[in-house]
Amino acid sequence: MKQTVKCLPCFLNAAVNCMDRLQLTDAQRYDYTVRLLPLLAELPTDGTPSANASRFLRALYDMDGAVDPYAAEKRESNLLAAALLPSLRQELERADDRLYTALKLSAAGNIIDLAVNDSYDILPAVQHCLAHPFAIDDYAAFRALLHPGVRVLICGDNAGEIVFDTLLVEELQRLGARVTFMVKAGPMMNDATMEDAAFSGMQGLCRVVTTGRAEMGFQFASADEAALAEFSAADVIIAKGQANFEGLDDAAALSAPAFFLFKLKCAAICSYTGASLGDVVFIRKKDPA
Repeated sequence: MKQTVKCLPCFLNAAVNCMDRLQLTDAQRYDYTVRLLPLLAELPTDGTPSANASRFLRALYDMDGAVDPYAAEKRESNLLAAALLPSLRQELERADDRLYTALKLSAAGNIIDLAVNDSYDILPAVQHCLAHPFAIDDYAAFRALLHPGVRVLICGDNAGEIVFDTLLVEELQRLGARVTFMVKAGPMMNDATMEDAAFSGMQGLCRVVTTGRAEMGFQFASADEAALAEFSAADVIIAKGQANFEGLDDAAALSAPAFFLFKLKCAAICSYTGASLGDVVFIRKKDPA
C-alpha cells in the first residue's frame, strides 16, 4: 500500500504522541515540530505509510537522542496482558474452534497501539472480538493450508499484544505447525522487540527472530538478507497489525500465502480494504495482478 495525503497528519500526530513521552518543555516541543515539518515533503510518495512514518519518527528520535520513549508503557502493557492470560485460556477451553478463537484473541491484542491512541481498554476489545465475526474473514482459506510440519511465520506487532500471540502460537503448534515469530530489531514506538519476546514467554514457545530493522511493519525494500530468508522459508505467513499490512499487502516479493490480522485504525485503510473504521479483519493477501 502506498502513502496517501491522509497519512501525513497521522505521521505528525504520532510524533506529537511520542513527544508526550519525552518530557519536553513547550519550547522543545515547538522546536522539534518546526524542524520535523519540512521532512514531510521529503518522504517518498511511493513509500508505504509504515516505512515513511518510521523515517519521520526516527528523525524525532535522533533529534532528542531518545532510545525507547515507550519503554515503561511497553512493560505495563506486557504486565496487563499477562494478568489476563488465565481468563483468555478459559475462553479457549470453551471454544468450538480453538484456533479461530486464538486468532480472535490475538486480534484483540492489536488494540494496544500507542502510535494511534494515548490509552486503551483491552477487556471490551476482547469481548467484542469474541462476540463478532471478522469483518473480512479468510479463515477457511488459512485453515486449509495447515498440516503437520507446515512452517508458519508470524510477524508480530506491539508489546502486550505479543502476550496474546502466545495463545495463537500454542494452537498452531497443537496442529503440528512449526512456528517462527518475528519481532523488531530495536525500539520503534511500542512495537515488540526481543525483550518483549522474553517477557511474554514467546522465546520458550518457538523460534524468535528479528526484522533486522527498528521500524514499523516489515519493508522488503530495506530488509536485510536474514529477515528476507525467513519469508522465503515460510509456507504460510500471518502478519499482525496495520503497519505490516501497509508494508506487505502489495509486496511482489512475498510469494508464500499471507494473511493479515488487525484492527482498522484509519480512513485510508478503510478505503483500501472496503471495511469500516474499528473493524477487525483476517484478510488473505491479494494475488499479484
